[in-house]
Amino acid sequence: MRFGGIPAGADITRQAVGRAVRAARLAGVGPLISDSGLVARVPISGDLITYIVDEGYDARDAADTAAPRRARGHRHRHT
Repeated sequence: MRFGGIPAGADITRQAVGRAVRAARLAGVGPLISDSGLVARVPISGDLITYIVDEGYDARDAADTAAPRRARGHRHRHT
């Protein structure tokens, strides 16, 4: 997703986004499946790009993205 209007000084760390998602979930906002993923600022516009995944894992770690974990994700989406 791409979001605009986020102030340049806003805390967009993974931890801050996770806290915001969990707070929204507690407030009844949904469906919010995951509170982990990628958040980055777009050059020039300053917009935020987010990729929040439905199962927490570190995409930089090959062992963490192994086939058994992906299979669980596919099964979750199709049930």
